[in-house]
Amino acid sequence: MKMGKEEKLKKMLSKLESIRQMVKDFDAELSSSKEYLREIASAIKNDDFGRAEKLIDEVREAILQEMKDYTLNSVREIKNEIEKLKLGVNPDTILSPIFSELERENFREAKKRAEDVREVVVRLSNLIERVNGLKESGVYIDDVVESIHKNLEQVFHNPQRLDYVEALLEQKVKVHEQFTEAIENAKKEIESIKLFGCDVSTAERILREAEETRNYEEALKKVNKAVSLAREVKSMSRPEIDVELPVTEFRLNVFYKTQLIVSNVGRANAKEIEIIFPEEVDVKNLEKLFLKAGERKKVDIGIKAKYPGDIPLNITVSYMDLDGKTYKSEKRFWIRVYDEPTRTPDLSGFPSELLDDYTYIGLIGCGGFGCVYKVKRKKDGEVVALKIPNSRDPSVGKAFLREITVWRKLKHRNIVEVYDVNVLPVPYVEMECCDSSLEDLQKPVDVEKAAWLIFNIAEGLKYAHSENVIHRDLKPKNIMIKDGIPKISDWGLCRVATSTASSTSIVLTPLYAAPEQISGRFGEIDKRTDIWQLGVIFYELVTGEQPFKAGTVAEIGFAIVKEDPVPPSKINPAAEPVEHVIMKCLRKEQEERYQSVNELQKDLAKYLGLKYQESLKKSMSTRDFTRSAYYCGELLLIYLRIGDLVQAYKYAVDLTKYAKGDIRNEVERFCTQLKYRIEENIPDVPEELVKLADIIVHRVRVG
Repeated sequence: MKMGKEEKLKKMLSKLESIRQMVKDFDAELSSSKEYLREIASAIKNDDFGRAEKLIDEVREAILQEMKDYTLNSVREIKNEIEKLKLGVNPDTILSPIFSELERENFREAKKRAEDVREVVVRLSNLIERVNGLKESGVYIDDVVESIHKNLEQVFHNPQRLDYVEALLEQKVKVHEQFTEAIENAKKEIESIKLFGCDVSTAERILREAEETRNYEEALKKVNKAVSLAREVKSMSRPEIDVELPVTEFRLNVFYKTQLIVSNVGRANAKEIEIIFPEEVDVKNLEKLFLKAGERKKVDIGIKAKYPGDIPLNITVSYMDLDGKTYKSEKRFWIRVYDEPTRTPDLSGFPSELLDDYTYIGLIGCGGFGCVYKVKRKKDGEVVALKIPNSRDPSVGKAFLREITVWRKLKHRNIVEVYDVNVLPVPYVEMECCDSSLEDLQKPVDVEKAAWLIFNIAEGLKYAHSENVIHRDLKPKNIMIKDGIPKISDWGLCRVATSTASSTSIVLTPLYAAPEQISGRFGEIDKRTDIWQLGVIFYELVTGEQPFKAGTVAEIGFAIVKEDPVPPSKINPAAEPVEHVIMKCLRKEQEERYQSVNELQKDLAKYLGLKYQESLKKSMSTRDFTRSAYYCGELLLIYLRIGDLVQAYKYAVDLTKYAKGDIRNEVERFCTQLKYRIEENIPDVPEELVKLADIIVHRVRVG
């Protein structure tokens, strides 16, 4: 049956509508359809339905081809974009679903999949660009980068995974902002505590570690630890002003220009320091002061005594910390006021050229290098020692300069301090004045006392070794005693450990020389040389004899390199508990000795710890709490100096039983700091912490 005109028209219009809907669904500009549609319209208008139908089939094929070409062109562009991102994935794998749809001539679905992939590529490109920018600005996003690579292929099939990565990145940015804010706040707080005068070096180190930690959770823990530690240091810190009046002899009703020495021996800065003298004297030129923690200032004052005789001066000191908290203390001095001037002592060979600056007191002693005099500085009345070379020979001058260059840099409780040095008007060294030396001790010494002395000498030696300085001439004469504390002196033969200077030309003290100082076959002179000499001194202290005795220098040298010393316990049975320590120090081969001073101290600490623990128990049983506080303090200091924080904390807690008032609070704060270091695994024991413990122990003992 033939179709009528209207039916043919209806059929063709239906086909055209199908094509139009296909183009609409494809949703892209297709140029081929426009020309065909004009021709089809013209054929229908002329009732040329055969031509119109043919054109409709042609346009359908043309449109399908254009859809395919359009999609293939999009795929090529996407492939180039993926390759530019250098994602490390095969673009063909990602684009394979699109090719499958093209083969099925499902162009609409192919185009949709291509658009989805393009959207993911754009998002990935923006994400990677942002990640790179954030990395350059210091944001730690390694896990975000890892997540991108981990989810790379999946995100093209499941873009929701990209939502997760973007959310993770935003979270990291937010955490970084919080971390940055925490760091800045921590820096401000720690800096304010530093300005308060506290030593916050450990907190600053931990904060630097936090900034370098590439894990925000760990980094924030370190930030909190740094702030907590700084706060703890501040809670234990307060200023403490001490006043010294070096000159204590005056003529009646005569104004003297002298110096008042004001020291902040506390651990915080002090302001508005006001010093008030009693009415027994008139004082001029005394103003309010500011002193940093540990600072010592000499103030020129004019002072006139108004009454003759021995006069007590009760000086009142008031001051504030930087938070405005006020403190007050008193210091008593006795001054002697004469109606007539005092006589000048006999100089006994003291250089007259130095009398303008020093008042001669007496001769301490002379050696091969020179003489040491006890004098009083005129500018402030402080008693010091002057070491003056006997000879003006150039070689002596070089030895003098060598000794002083290194010695002046060594600042430690167990090293004699050098105050000043000059070559005019005569060469001299001004140094700390001590009471005596180990050479002056009656020997043998009680073994416990000898071990304590060696432990503390080793403390000074440990500091020198940490500065790469080797003494090389330790002997009893060079170990001074001041207020019972041993201090190493005479660093004339010392050498910086990295120096290549020959050791064969130095002048040795034969009885204390190590094997390597006599024969090169025993190795180079190093820190273990000092450990040998410390062993010789220890041997002499507990036995009263030297380990290597012979008639001539050559015989002494032979004994040192060939013979073994008599075990100390054979001479003094009481030395048996420390014999192994002494004999290890005196091993001929350096590798068999203690390899560091700290190793030696740890063995000494075992002996001293047991002795002090026994004495502590005994004093507690007899209720001699003064002695209990003494031994408790010694145990705290010993274990702190060898880095055993657990044992140090144990005896710090025990020390609170013997402390009262403000001192008890200080001990409790010190315990808190030790406990914090143990819990947070901070193993280093800074010198400032040892000094603080020393001060606290002293304050507990004096009550």
